[in-house]
Amino acid sequence: MQKKDLEKLSEIYSLVYEKFDIGEKWTSKTAKKLLEYWFDKQSDLAFVAEENNKIVGAFIAGIKPWLDGNHLSDGEIFVHPNYQKNEQQHNCL
Repeated sequence: MQKKDLEKLSEIYSLVYEKFDIGEKWTSKTAKKLLEYWFDKQSDLAFVAEENNKIVGAFIAGIKPWLDGNHLSDGEIFVHPNYQKNEQQHNCL
């Protein structure tokens, strides 16, 4: 993920919450603030999902120290509704 991707990702993030109406009313503006927070906190754990060079989702999280070592903390994973339940197999780099 790159900082320039956050605009597109915030649109996807808010669309996911709008589409599935789980009671959280995210806008592109509020989603961008959240994604900027995560990106600035731990950019090395920020990844985009792409289909044919088009951004369709992301995973972003943080690491925090814990009594038994570092743990993956909180985070977000989201995929554009049009690309969810896609059964094609993809290679990860």
